[in-house]
Amino acid sequence: MPAPLKLPTRFLRLTVGPGFWWGLLSLGLVITTLTAGEEPGTLSGLVRYRERTESPWRFQRYYVADSRTGALAEAVVALTPKIPSDSISVRKPETKVMDQENFQFVPETIAIQVGDTVRFTNSDETLHNIMLSKGRDAFNVNLAKGEVYDHEFKEATSPLRPHRLGCVYHGSMQAWVFVLPNPFFAVTGKDGTFRFQNLPPGTYQLLVHHPAGRYALSQEIEIIGGTHLERTLELSPDQTIGKLITR
Repeated sequence: MPAPLKLPTRFLRLTVGPGFWWGLLSLGLVITTLTAGEEPGTLSGLVRYRERTESPWRFQRYYVADSRTGALAEAVVALTPKIPSDSISVRKPETKVMDQENFQFVPETIAIQVGDTVRFTNSDETLHNIMLSKGRDAFNVNLAKGEVYDHEFKEATSPLRPHRLGCVYHGSMQAWVFVLPNPFFAVTGKDGTFRFQNLPPGTYQLLVHHPAGRYALSQEIEIIGGTHLERTLELSPDQTIGKLITR
């Protein structure tokens, strides 16, 4: 059995047999670690939107600041190891904040690991609502200005099927929460970039998904210890989420 990686004290380290791995995966507690002597790899890149004049995206201006580069904001990049390790680490749950400001969820897209908490706040003078209508994590909460609601997400979602949130009082408000089973994910900023550090060597399925456009792309990558991998990922109106779901 490979030796577990030494992690900072905020992580609780466990070493178990491979049969137990799948149970923890469903709870989102799995972090693939390095075997003794292995060096981690790194991955970084850019997510771009390639527009089509014959298929315009009406929300493009909100997520593509510069049409010349096509850099795409608020795209989620998620990695799934092809072969899980039998040496695992369990990290402490984290909390991320999603505000309601100027009649928008800010940020509009959040990615977390199952077991993490999202803290919802309201900075507007008006009364808002947060509603998630499906699954074990369903809730429906009103928030006045300055109020806070913490919700722990206990069930992982597919990166192709994130939770969609809304406000019952303001129909144009929408947001997405990706609840993923491992810590290998990133959300692009305005520059469209992403970066992963300390990736255990191996084969991964890489998925990039932009929920507002319902665009998605999947590809297999190989992480080699001690090396850096660079990827440019292009999404376009041809790459809809429906094509991946129906494969």
